[in-house]
Amino acid sequence: MHTFSLVLLALLPVVTLAVWDKPDLSLLHAYPNIFEGERIFSIALMKQIREMYPEGNLFFSPFSTYNALLLAYFSASEDTERELAQALNLGWASSKQQVRSAYILGKRQDENRFHQSPMVLSSVNRIFVDKTVNVSSKFNTLLFGETEELDFKNEPESCRMQINDWIAQRTHNQIRDMLSSKEINSRTMMVLGNAAYMKGQWLSQFKVEETSLKPFYINEYEKEMVYMMHKTGPFRMTIDEGLQSQIIKLPYRTIYQSAETHISTPEKKSDISMLIILPYSKEMPLNDVISKLNADSLKQLLQQAMPQEIELSLPKFQFEQRLALTPILGRMGLNKMFSKDATFGDLTSDRMSLAIDEAQHLAKIQVNEVGSTAAAATILFASRSARQPDPSKFNCNHPFVFLIYDERVNTILFAGVYSNPREMEQYKCFSNMHILSLSLMAVLPAIALASLCGVEPDVSLLDQGLNLYKGQQNFAVSMLNVIRQSTPNENVFFSPYSTYHALLLAYFGSSGETEKELAKVLHLDWADSKEVVRSAYILEKTSRKERQSKMPLEFSSADRIFFANDLHVTECARNRLAEEVQQIDFKNQPEESRKQINDWIAKQTHDQIKNMLSADEITPRTRLVLANAAYLKGQWLSQFKTEKTVQMPFYTSPSNFSLVSMMQQKGTFLLNVDEQLRAHVLQLPYRTVFESQETEDSSPDDNSDISMVLILPPFNSNSLEDVLSRLNADSLDDSLKQAMPREIEVSLPKFEFEQRLELNPILAKLGVSKMFDESSATFDDLTSEKISIGDSKHVAKIKVDEEGSTAAAATVLFTYRSARPVEPAKFECNHPFLFVIYDKITRAILFTGIYRDPKTIKQ
Repeated sequence: MHTFSLVLLALLPVVTLAVWDKPDLSLLHAYPNIFEGERIFSIALMKQIREMYPEGNLFFSPFSTYNALLLAYFSASEDTERELAQALNLGWASSKQQVRSAYILGKRQDENRFHQSPMVLSSVNRIFVDKTVNVSSKFNTLLFGETEELDFKNEPESCRMQINDWIAQRTHNQIRDMLSSKEINSRTMMVLGNAAYMKGQWLSQFKVEETSLKPFYINEYEKEMVYMMHKTGPFRMTIDEGLQSQIIKLPYRTIYQSAETHISTPEKKSDISMLIILPYSKEMPLNDVISKLNADSLKQLLQQAMPQEIELSLPKFQFEQRLALTPILGRMGLNKMFSKDATFGDLTSDRMSLAIDEAQHLAKIQVNEVGSTAAAATILFASRSARQPDPSKFNCNHPFVFLIYDERVNTILFAGVYSNPREMEQYKCFSNMHILSLSLMAVLPAIALASLCGVEPDVSLLDQGLNLYKGQQNFAVSMLNVIRQSTPNENVFFSPYSTYHALLLAYFGSSGETEKELAKVLHLDWADSKEVVRSAYILEKTSRKERQSKMPLEFSSADRIFFANDLHVTECARNRLAEEVQQIDFKNQPEESRKQINDWIAKQTHDQIKNMLSADEITPRTRLVLANAAYLKGQWLSQFKTEKTVQMPFYTSPSNFSLVSMMQQKGTFLLNVDEQLRAHVLQLPYRTVFESQETEDSSPDDNSDISMVLILPPFNSNSLEDVLSRLNADSLDDSLKQAMPREIEVSLPKFEFEQRLELNPILAKLGVSKMFDESSATFDDLTSEKISIGDSKHVAKIKVDEEGSTAAAATVLFTYRSARPVEPAKFECNHPFLFVIYDKITRAILFTGIYRDPKTIKQ
């Protein structure tokens, strides 16, 4: 494939480049932000073009356009600068220097990267300046070799031919005669030519002899015969219900074959792909898909794509079209730079008024069996859709979106819509869970955290971390038993991890009998001092944060402490919790305070938990509230196939059942037939290693250290209760260690449920009572004011489907029962079972629940 991108901005570019400085290496951390902004801009630009030309084919280079506009931003000032910053999504930057450094360092990194790659991707600039413009010496120094003086005033036609020749040379003669005689005249002062060129081969090429004439469905009633390329092989694909589309990645080769090893994965051979978005059927307009697409959903689609054996059909095509960018950019809010009010003051010492006269973009693309060739600008062409695709096929026989995407930096290099083959030059035929946890403890948390201030973590005590998690395991099982006894016939879901850590904060700030009570409930008898526990706790949090940065599974915990305005808080607590402390006016504005807390909760849980606190739960007497939100998002290491999900019975008793949507797959999983627990214990792993880091000899254990553990008893009237009575931290640990890999047929219901729980009575049954008693609670490290914990709440929400899980952790209660026995070769969750989300590295139980009765659960 060859891709060419050309952007022309008359008058502008020299202004921009004149203000460049050397990149500041200390600002390198800002480098990814510039690509995030480009991705958001790309989708917005596509939508604007599509609104102006709703029925046309489309091809353009947001990469080239964005970088040209960045040059404008660097030179702009006042309203022009603010307008560009907003359109380019530069809100992350505190200064132009930060943006410039990220931009220049990114350019250098790309130069080094593609110097060692068979993929050719480059962006070149040439600034053609009229001889009458007095360009600063600094500008000429910075742009040595990229500026050229021309005599626009006296020889406009000769200048036009010189610019066109440069464009043709830089695009390997793919773009000729870009500028017509009316576009360069004696009034022209400067022209910027930006040409982005890409040439690449598919990582897995199509065979020419398999290309054949096939119908392409323009709409329900029209079709056109096109040359369709065919290939069967492993591709990364996902199905997105929100977009109602299939999404597939076609990788380009970005490392030389001579550099490959026998363990090289496709991800290690490619980090630039063509991403194709294909609506389910011809009844669904492609424009509806485009309207739903955004930068975040695009990023998620790439993360969700899993390798599958696919029959791929893709048309061969090539097309070219020109587009005036000025009205498009105007619709995106860029107007100042094209007007007499434009402010570009860094071009020259001359007092001349400069504005961008015109912006043009030209794109040309060619896609065939070997790869692609394109010149980026904007090409417009018509789109609609066709018949429902087979799940195991990816048949591009109706309109689709395609993006050429750099996964290393999450950048859209080129984007397009293929819709109507009649408008193109035809070829001749020659040979992917969210888990959210929320705990609220009124009055407590600042106390706990304040007592941490005086102690730095002791690295020599790091080995105590396992003791902390063993205590957490025992607490989790104890809490599960209390909840089960309180609601013996209901479903259960909660986060012992979140609850345990909230209580640890209470322990750190407590003293006297309150401290002793908490130490017992939290199983801290292994520690001879608070310092030992605090060090293990702080070092564990640090370790988890570092570990999280290196894995695709997200698990994080966020805290916010809402203090009453008039509550005296120690200086130490303020210093150590500067980002987590927020003072609000409970006394005079309780309702507004409640809304602030609810809004924070909704934001931290990605809107999974809304309106956590009701109007009567925050009053003028409230002194302090701690909100702790734990969030987990993960995909199964081996996903269930949607098409294998069918309605099957779930037995709540020997004679009663309900039909549920049962997911099914056959594969190798860790299983233990546990004689001690008298149950089958299965581990369903989540992906915690990026696929690019996998090797051919990687085992499932190497690619996952967080799993959903399913504990399934044989059927009898009290089988689940019998299992729970024997379950503790040691028996769970032993069962997981004894598991062996086996070929298993797994059947698991899809389910989704949410429930709220008051923690006070649960904790009281566990032995926590002092901290709720105004007369006996002792929290002396926060404030001289006499306080106790007034209330504690936990909300849990979970969704389990073919891709993974989504949940908000707290406590959710719901009903499950049991049925017939399970054959050893199958793991059929068609009767009540226990599930645990378990971290093998730290042995932490992150979430746990009981599934009893599907009638109370959203299928």
